[in-house]
Amino acid sequence: MNLGANDVFGALGVFGPDGALGSYPDVSTYLQAAAEQYVAGVQTLFELGARNILMTDFPLAGDPLTIQANTYLDAELANLALSDDTDFLFYSLSDFNQSVLTDPASYGLPPLRTDTTCIAAGAQATGCAGFFSFDGVHPTAAVQAAGYRDMNQQCGLTADQAVPEPASWAMMCIGFGVLGAALRYRRRSTTAMQFRSGALAG
Repeated sequence: MNLGANDVFGALGVFGPDGALGSYPDVSTYLQAAAEQYVAGVQTLFELGARNILMTDFPLAGDPLTIQANTYLDAELANLALSDDTDFLFYSLSDFNQSVLTDPASYGLPPLRTDTTCIAAGAQATGCAGFFSFDGVHPTAAVQAAGYRDMNQQCGLTADQAVPEPASWAMMCIGFGVLGAALRYRRRSTTAMQFRSGALAG
């Protein structure tokens, strides 16, 4: 599971002046709810029968809101109720992003530009070599491949270190998207129910 970046972008106001806060009174409450929903997604996967689960943290690289969100996430992970036969793996994309920016050579990468993006520099024809970000939001393919290799090494995902085929990534993304949509729908429904209950109580 990897569902955290847009929640931090929402808290940062990327999606408009009110971000994605909706009915949440402040950023802290919003990020805590995001962490709760993130872990609830893991619990849902377990209850649906998944026994091999890999999740990441909120992936942005070291900004204060990401650090705050990951603090909430760490606390919520303690509430997971998984059986002993569950293989639960955790990988910190936030730590990877900070590390690859600090020492790209250790991941087999050249120095990475962060002052602009591959698209802004018009460097797509080079394969975005030497850039961290493709478009200001997504890491370049080379950075993503380095992240996969590091994840594979830490978590022992495969016997070799081959990058998954595009079709495999597509299926994973579709699954994450469906789960994310379900969680967001549940969050909206819960908020509406709380509002109606409050109105009745008043």
